[in-house]
Amino acid sequence: MATQGQSLSLDQAIQQASKLNQAGRLQDAHALLSQVLKNSPQNVMALQQMSIVLHKAGKTAEAITHIEKAIKIRKHEAAFLSMAGEMHRAMGNLDKAIEYGKKAVKLQPKVPAFLSNLGVAYFDAGDIGSSEKLHLRALEIDARFATSLAHLGVIATTRRQLAKAVQFFEDALIINPNHLEALNNMGAILPELFQPERALNVLGKALALNPKFAKAHSNLGFALLAMSQLEHAKNAFENALILNPDLIEPAQGLGRYYTEKGQFSEGFAIINEALKIAPEDTELLCVLGNLYRGIGDAESAVVAYEQAIHINPTFAGALVSKAELQTELGHIDEAEHTLKQTIAVDDENLYARLTLAGLRKTTPTDSNFKWLSDEASKLTPDTQSKALALHFALGKCHDDLAAYDRAFSHYHMGCAIKRKRTKYDPSMHKQLISDTKNVFSKEFFKSMKGADSHSDSPIFIIGMPRSGTTLVEQIIASHPLVFGAGELSDLSNALKDTIGTNGDFPNALEKSSPEKLSAIGTQYLSGLQKLAPNAKYITDKMPANFKYVGLIHLVLPNAKIIHVNRNPMDTCLSAYSKLFTSGQRYSYDLKELGQYYHDYHDLMIHWKAVLPTGSFYDVQYEDIISDTENQAKMLIEYCGLQWDDACLDFHKLERSVKTASVTQVRKPIYKTSVERWRAYEQHLGPLFEGLGDLAPK
Repeated sequence: MATQGQSLSLDQAIQQASKLNQAGRLQDAHALLSQVLKNSPQNVMALQQMSIVLHKAGKTAEAITHIEKAIKIRKHEAAFLSMAGEMHRAMGNLDKAIEYGKKAVKLQPKVPAFLSNLGVAYFDAGDIGSSEKLHLRALEIDARFATSLAHLGVIATTRRQLAKAVQFFEDALIINPNHLEALNNMGAILPELFQPERALNVLGKALALNPKFAKAHSNLGFALLAMSQLEHAKNAFENALILNPDLIEPAQGLGRYYTEKGQFSEGFAIINEALKIAPEDTELLCVLGNLYRGIGDAESAVVAYEQAIHINPTFAGALVSKAELQTELGHIDEAEHTLKQTIAVDDENLYARLTLAGLRKTTPTDSNFKWLSDEASKLTPDTQSKALALHFALGKCHDDLAAYDRAFSHYHMGCAIKRKRTKYDPSMHKQLISDTKNVFSKEFFKSMKGADSHSDSPIFIIGMPRSGTTLVEQIIASHPLVFGAGELSDLSNALKDTIGTNGDFPNALEKSSPEKLSAIGTQYLSGLQKLAPNAKYITDKMPANFKYVGLIHLVLPNAKIIHVNRNPMDTCLSAYSKLFTSGQRYSYDLKELGQYYHDYHDLMIHWKAVLPTGSFYDVQYEDIISDTENQAKMLIEYCGLQWDDACLDFHKLERSVKTASVTQVRKPIYKTSVERWRAYEQHLGPLFEGLGDLAPK
């Protein structure tokens, strides 16, 4: 046979095609084998090689035709039978795959690869027990057979034995460091074990071996999500979809990304599109539920979670999300039941156990507290994300038990881990406050007069996080004419959309006009109207809106602004002891936290100096605690509302509360939060330093 000026025998041509195949030159291999089969259509080795080339090229149906021709010629060639089984499995023809696989194993029962291939077919068919037995048989013959070790890792993953799965993958990688599936599958589960950093390393190796491995790009996205590297995660998911548009997992990831960003319409679009392809995908349904939670549609969220749980009653993701929603709605008993249900099916589910720890006050005999403590004793340098979550949870538990030194030790270690991962520059924040004071002068207010809306619907509740803003909102939102919207990003979004600041607030406003500022108010009110079309008043409890008091005065002069003050020591300690879902990057270092509070305090003093008297209402958290009824009545009066006794039963209000105070506002007023800092005083030196003249003498 002639090729490239050379004359090759059939055997030589087949050998050459095999080399081309191994080198990835599939077209050249296909061309050479086509010549062989033209001259010798019954050549079984050529048929086998052609089937391999076609399978690699994604033409598995044609590949099956060729391997089955070879089988007709050599009916007892176990290698051909096993290969046919693998190809049928790839096509989803599982009965055929098992049939061929069993024939191969019967002919040669001591070949690990044949046992493993049949095991994978059984796994795909849902017979995990038979699959496991076959892989174990393969390892009895060859303990270093990496493929079966990797598949046992997949079986352990399916059974939610994640630590065991990682061990199998590690064993496979010791034998074959370049085992692509072991790398990818291990990278997929490490974030669930709170080891996303390690996942990045493992998946980086997988992508170095195969840069076009779509599933590895998707798993990389989930690891990046776990580390709050949202934009990098989005890129990874988009790369996965470019490489394989049919993958569902990247759509799940993008849905989670848009939920985190508060871009709910984009999230709904991608999840609903993916559900058309995979309507019973429980992960997609769970993300859908989270999106509904994000827009405050608790009823639709429950429907999505319940649908996922109906499909898979042991799906911990949906169970934990359902429990979180129940907590937000104040259904603490139901949330506890759901979390215990989760732990019953997945005893090592850290998400469920962390959430459970936050529901109730810890007691010395609390079994969940003991479990968390035991887990903390097993921490290694590879488990920093797990350590981060555990330290904050155990800090809360020890605080409940009045073991304040141990509580602070956990808070301090958790904050140290978080601070290393957080980009925050105190000098930039100080500059922002200084610029805001410079721009919003009395002259600026005069020049921008007329940039206003007449609506009195918004009620802004501002202050430092953990200052009592959630409590104040809950009191006001208990009034029948008020809708509590929670923490909205709408004002900052309207500012960016209208002025195009791109982070250049407040300096970009100097080049603005009253008309442009009016557009900010118009956009903001439009968003409020969509949230609660029938509500007369709507609260916006974004604490960071304290930076925009001057802007609110200009664009929404009839809006009510309530500024919640709290003892700076208690405020800052409370922030330091919380692992926030997002934001609050200043809160993980005591000195920086104190400096931030001082900056905030300076700006509030500025607003009082440049705005007309009564532009906002100051309320003291400690006064609400000591004199709830009178303080509540004054709040309601300031909002222009008639008193309603429901405002004293704020802890019974049926609404979703998503802040770190989610459990506190479900209780009647309690006084243990006042002067709480004194129990930690010996540890708070850096906070005193940061607060400066605002610290206690």
